[in-house]
Parts: sequence; C-alpha cells; structure tokens
Amino acid sequence: MGDRSKIREPSKELEDTAAIRNRLVVVNDRRVTTLTAKFFAFIRAAESDTTTLDEVELVEGQIQKEFDLFDISLDKLRATADANGRELQQYHSLHLQREGQIARAKEELVRLKTELEHEKRRRNHKEEYEAIAKIINQYPSRADTQRQLQALEDDLASLADAKQQIEDATQKRRKQFALLFDCIDDLQRALRAEGEEAKEDESRKESVATGKRKRPATEATDDTLKGKALADEPPAVSSSAETARKRVREVEMEEARDDETEPGEITTKGLPSCCLFLLSA
Repeated sequence: MGDRSKIREPSKELEDTAAIRNRLVVVNDRRVTTLTAKFFAFIRAAESDTTTLDEVELVEGQIQKEFDLFDISLDKLRATADANGRELQQYHSLHLQREGQIARAKEELVRLKTELEHEKRRRNHKEEYEAIAKIINQYPSRADTQRQLQALEDDLASLADAKQQIEDATQKRRKQFALLFDCIDDLQRALRAEGEEAKEDESRKESVATGKRKRPATEATDDTLKGKALADEPPAVSSSAETARKRVREVEMEEARDDETEPGEITTKGLPSCCLFLLSA
C-alpha cells in the first residue's frame, strides 16, 4: 500500500500544476511551485488512509524545510527589493543630477556660442584694424605732416614777402623810370631852348656888331651892358635841373610815406647815371 501511495497519476500532477498557475500571481518561481506541490502532497498523505504517520511527518518536515527556504527567498527578495529601491532612488537622484548637468551644459553651450560669436567679431575687427593700420603706416605720421605743412606755410609766407618786395621794387622802378623819362623830356626841351637861344644870341650879336658901325658910342655902351645882363642870366639847363629836383623830391616824399624814410631826403639809389648830373647841378 505504501508503494501504491507513492505512485502519482499523471492527470493529478497536471491538475496540481494548473491550479498553481491559476492561483499564484508569480512569475515561474521554482521554489513556490515546489512548495505548493509539497503542500498538496502533504494534504493527500494526511487524507489517505494508507499513509502512515511517519510518512506524514516526513512530508511535513519537507514542507517545513520548503517554508524555511521560501522565507529565506522572501528575505532575499525583500533585500533585493530594498536594494532595488535604493538603487532606483540613487538612479533618480543621479538622473536629476544628470539633468541638472545637462541643463548647465546647455547654458554653458549657449554662453560659449555667444562668446564664440563675440570672439569671431573681435577677430574680424582685429584683422580689419590690422589691415587699416598697414594702410595708415604707408603714410607719414601726423607730426611729420604737421611739420611739412608748417614748412610749406613758412615757404609760402617767405614767397609772399619776396613777392611783395618785388612788387614794391617794381613799383619803385616804374616811378623812377617815369621820372627818368620826364627828366629826359625836360632835358630835350631845355637843349632845344638852349639851341634856339644860342641862335638868337648869335643873330643878336651879329645885329649888334652891325649896329656898332652905325650907332654912336653911347648906344654901343648900352648894347654892351645889355649883353652883360644877358650873359648874367642863368641858363635854361639850371631851371630844368631845378624842376627835375622838385619832381624827385615829390617822388621821394611818396616813397618816404611807403618806406618810412625821412621827408626831403633824396634817394639816388637805383637812378640811371644819365640823370644824376641833373641832381648834382
């Protein structure tokens, strides 16, 4: 009978497995399956009339061992669950930390992009400045340009002074030439008048010589006195020289006002030598 009780029918085992699958909400745990099978075997052994007490106690001991092992498995599962919870919490904290790092990295990326754009603009500006500096260095500095401009202004001022001096000298020479031409005209008129007077004197002398033969001695004496009076008269050249000196004085008066010379001082510098004898007469 004992051997008969140990023989299990295949259909009964299939029913037990189906019952376990339907009643337990676990995922394929061998220990739970084994414990459930042991429990059903203990129930059948306890209900069977052919099963001895030793066999029932043996099955009970096996079930107790399975329960102990199941408790150990539950403890392991609880420990694993706690570890998984802690790990999940750690992962959650790590996830938050990584999200913060990602956010900070994004902000840093935006900042670096902005700084990169700024540095690009700065580099472009620096290159433009260097190109402009090269162009500027091809030309003289501001100080050199100012010195050159000052030198040119000084040259222009000296040229203006020289031009003014040349214009003044030209004006002075123009007046002197005008005076010279006037002196020449006066000299020519004086020479013509002197020639005419010489002719008149010769004709008068001839007439006087002719009259001496016919007139008495008293009339000859009167004619002699008249000839002396005519001889004492100043020549026309002296009057022309006086006129020239007056004109020279007038010109010198005008030049004295321009050149700040003393009035009445006759300047003979620059006059031709052909009219100096008029001033020395």
